[in-house]
Amino acid sequence: MSLITFIGCGNMGLGMLTALTKNEAIKGEDIVVSEPDKDRLNQVVSDFGVQGIADNKEAVKASKYILLAVKPQVLPLVMDTIAPTLKECTEKGEEKILVSIAAGTPIERIRELSGLSSEKLPIVRIFPNLPAAIGEGLLFFSTADETSEKYTDELMEMFKHAGLLEKMPESGLEIAGVIGGCVPAYAYMFVEAMADGAVSCGMPRAQAIRFAAQAVKGACGLVLTSGKHPEQLKDEVCSPAGTTICGVKALEENGFRNAAIQSIVKPFEKSQQLSKK
Repeated sequence: MSLITFIGCGNMGLGMLTALTKNEAIKGEDIVVSEPDKDRLNQVVSDFGVQGIADNKEAVKASKYILLAVKPQVLPLVMDTIAPTLKECTEKGEEKILVSIAAGTPIERIRELSGLSSEKLPIVRIFPNLPAAIGEGLLFFSTADETSEKYTDELMEMFKHAGLLEKMPESGLEIAGVIGGCVPAYAYMFVEAMADGAVSCGMPRAQAIRFAAQAVKGACGLVLTSGKHPEQLKDEVCSPAGTTICGVKALEENGFRNAAIQSIVKPFEKSQQLSKK
């Protein structure tokens, strides 16, 4: 039996698969991917040397861990398809652990869809983000019972090359997921906007993007390694009557800080709405 099956392999699933294959203890034959897009499935099999299975039910039978790398709106349909197979396997005494990356879908709802108790089917939720593909991700792991706790540790060991890994109570998972899942998109927008500004001042675009990205990467690296508050680091860069404080003023005049705050609050509210459906 293989170690883990990916049900779905879209952008997020592909990022997690990339991180997983960097673990030298896990081989291609340990991983099964089930993906409805045949061209994509063939490409993933070719690129990563994993097993490809087109049928979700057969893919469930193949592995111990079943990772649901599907969107929240698709999850009920997928569970409806694989729930009988999960029951069949667990009744035979096979060990199955369900892992979901679907936002806004609590463990209680996933368990309801599975029709199996925590003793029969441990469930772990993971909130990953795309930078996991390059080992710079932010992954949050959550369970709802002690039965599933040891499997969380196993999963964290499997994905240890993905970046920063944190255990979270499920009550804190939604806001943590917003930070991990949404902020990269905002960072890309910020880099693009900074590059646009540099281009408007005469710098070639490719160079502007590279410089802006490196500047953001370096700044974030200092936040993580220096132990200093971001405000202190900002003040250290801002000389009196200098160019940087002039830029900071321009950002504040255009609502930069409030826009950043709302970019976290609004997705969190949306996530809460999804979890109540």
